[in-house]
Amino acid sequence: MSRLRVEKTPLRVRLYLADGTRAEGDLFVSPVSPAGAGPQPVWQLLEEAGPVVPFRDVEGRFCLVGTGQVAAVEIRDPGSQPAPWARAVPVEVRLAGGHELAGDLLLEAQGRPVDALRTPGEWVFVRRSDHGVWVRKALLVVLKLGE
Repeated sequence: MSRLRVEKTPLRVRLYLADGTRAEGDLFVSPVSPAGAGPQPVWQLLEEAGPVVPFRDVEGRFCLVGTGQVAAVEIRDPGSQPAPWARAVPVEVRLAGGHELAGDLLLEAQGRPVDALRTPGEWVFVRRSDHGVWVRKALLVVLKLGE
């Protein structure tokens, strides 16, 4: 670690972009969250990154991705799931670019899906089996409640 910057840790993700493309590779997060509890969450990285974020694809090539065009970020790390106490509501999500995802929207005990979408912040979490997806609310096209 240098005195001027914190060395970032690669986090394997799949990006769903607003133009319909998907990209697998690494985003680079701080090992310490600004809140001080664990590594920096990916949603926080994207909110703070400015207009672009560095990304390394699975072939090792670096590029800059427009942060505003990231519709969702799928994280394969099961440790990335927030709120183990949350109530899970099955949903199907369609995003800008035509991406479709299914999983569980995690809500507070008495919360409704619309409440989760109206809360402050740009992102909402959808749990998928052993991993999760952070979905940008502004690029959400349809959210269907499952059964």
